Amino acid sequence: MNIKQQKGLTLIGWVIVLFFLGFFVWSGIVMFSVYWEHLKIKSALESLHDISLITREPPEKVRNQILTKLSLDYVGYERLEYYKKRIKIEKNEGRLIISIAYEIRKPLFMSFDIVGKYSLKEEIVSN
Repeated sequence: MNIKQQKGLTLIGWVIVLFFLGFFVWSGIVMFSVYWEHLKIKSALESLHDISLITREPPEKVRNQILTKLSLDYVGYERLEYYKKRIKIEKNEGRLIISIAYEIRKPLFMSFDIVGKYSLKEEIVSN
């Protein structure tokens, strides 16, 4: 009697492997979008260094500069309202300190979300 030995994965094994592979790829895509939005906010804060005499501007105008930059970077309107509430601006002896603490929540699967919590602080000194 010659019995063939099975080599490789069965169909069920392949389905399980592909399920886990797909889950991790999808999670990576969602995590990338969370981090990408964080990079847009960080870039908006850093771009304030390029605006001359920004330290003399009133806080509301500085806040609007940040929100305009985020709007140009395709951050959604509902997210802009969220960020507008979380931007804190302090002026102190020719220095402008801008801080923002926020979280980005993206749905992953059914009731599971991926959440990124960030806190940024940018200090601009007048020339």
